[in-house]
Amino acid sequence: MANKLRNKGKLYDAASYPSLEGEIFSRKLFEELRRLQKLLNHGYDLKVKWLPKVKHMEENGKYRVCGEIIGKTIYVYDEDEEEAVKTLRHEIIEHLLYTYERNYVAFINCLIKLFNEMQRRKREDLVEKIVGIL
Repeated sequence: MANKLRNKGKLYDAASYPSLEGEIFSRKLFEELRRLQKLLNHGYDLKVKWLPKVKHMEENGKYRVCGEIIGKTIYVYDEDEEEAVKTLRHEIIEHLLYTYERNYVAFINCLIKLFNEMQRRKREDLVEKIVGIL
């Protein structure tokens, strides 16, 4: 199992790892992702794609995106493999933090919904009182 990566019950090994056009397979990135998944006990459903020839620029053309997560794939665009490893680390940590952040957002949204319902009831009570006075 040393050369396997778990993905929602499926196992990928380095030889059968899905690839994209322009992707360069990097054993270093593959192994680093596995190491981070084990270390953080997180992101077992993620895979990494290294696309060093793809340039991602923001609309202003000044900011270069080094990596991003789309769906369950971490896309790394750095041309240098060592920089690509750093970007991979950044992206998986960001994914881990987002997982926790998502829970807080859901909690806050529930509080907002509850508060809105309480305010709606108070408003309705006030309207009824005013109607009673008129």
